[in-house]
Amino acid sequence: PRLGAVNSEPVDTSAGVLCLPMGAGLLGRVVDSQGQPLDHGGPLAGVTALPMDRSPINAMERDPVREPLDTGVRAI
Repeated sequence: PRLGAVNSEPVDTSAGVLCLPMGAGLLGRVVDSQGQPLDHGGPLAGVTALPMDRSPINAMERDPVREPLDTGVRAI
């Protein structure tokens, strides 16, 4: 059997809405693709399961970004 997915491959969403944990409890944590902790830091606390299929925030209506987010990745 082949593992993974390729571009343009159909996806079956009949299992229901995909929800992932979101919130301050994720800061500094390492999670897998399903939102489960991988860092041996115990269960996630201070998070709420929210549906992945949500409308994006309108960039013109949200507060402006005031601090750059340093990811440690250098780009040219």
